[in-house]
Formats: sequence, structure tokens, C-alpha cells
Amino acid sequence: MDGRLQTVLHDCCSTPKAIQVFRRTCFEQIGGYVPLAHGGEDTCACVMARMRGWRTWSFPQLKAVHQRPTGLRNAGSLLRARFAQGICEYGLSTHPLFMVVKSLRRCFLEHPLLIGGMLRLGGYAYAYLKREPRQIPSEVASYVRHEQVDRVLYFNRIVKKVRSRTGSL
Repeated sequence: MDGRLQTVLHDCCSTPKAIQVFRRTCFEQIGGYVPLAHGGEDTCACVMARMRGWRTWSFPQLKAVHQRPTGLRNAGSLLRARFAQGICEYGLSTHPLFMVVKSLRRCFLEHPLLIGGMLRLGGYAYAYLKREPRQIPSEVASYVRHEQVDRVLYFNRIVKKVRSRTGSL
């Protein structure tokens, strides 16, 4: 936006694809990136790694500069990108409760304020009503939905619980 650096919201247990680093064994176990029609390959990779007992996390103190705003892809505008991100979330089998909470949070923390979160939720609802195909394997979808419900119920303080559960897989 206007050539200024901006902070991007991040997930405590995921890292954006442009700066992801894997142990070779982990990357081989998850089978690399799963190609997804609406994006989210980085999210899917992190979920599949956690499913197989690997720890995933981000380092918010590290700074990375992208040559274009993150999340825009080919949307052309930030408003279209927010809507497309909602479609992506649906394709990743995001739990509806988690999507509502995430969208509301982003209404106040992500630009464009209010409308961005609502467009994200609108994209999710659009994909639901259109019955877009889910893009990830059913066992990954089940795992991520359970993880997301736990995160909502425990106010996003679920990292230790998730890690202990993945250690038993």
C-alpha cells in the first residue's frame, strides 16, 4: 500500500510459503506442496506436517519484504483478494465457526478495516453456496477442523495441546 511496509497478520503455528523452511524428511513425508486451485498450499503443508508429528511455528520478529502486497495473487485489488481468500479458506475445509471468528478479528486488524473481514467471510459463504469442491484430502480436512475448533474454544492458546496430540500420532 503506497510503497510503505506493512505488518501482515500471521498464524502462530504457520509460516507463509515465500519464507517456509522444511527439514527434508518432513517435506518428503508430506509429499511436498499440494497444488490447490484457490491457493493455500503453505497452510496445507503446515497442517500436514503437524498431522505427522512435526512442530510448525512462525517467527514474527523476523522481517521479510515482499515485492508486492502479500495475499493479492492475481486478484488485482485488495477487495477482490479478500473475497478470494474466503474462497481459499473454504477450499482448505476451514471450520465455519473458525471462519466467522477469524473474519471478525480481521475486520478490526486487517486492511481494509471492516469490509476486508466481511469480504473474506462473503467469499467463504459464496464457495459454500456454490458447493466448490474441497481441495485437501479428507483426513487433512478432519484434522484441521478439529484443530480450529480447539483454537476457538481455547482462545488460540492451543499450540501446546496440538503439539502434544501430534506427538502421539
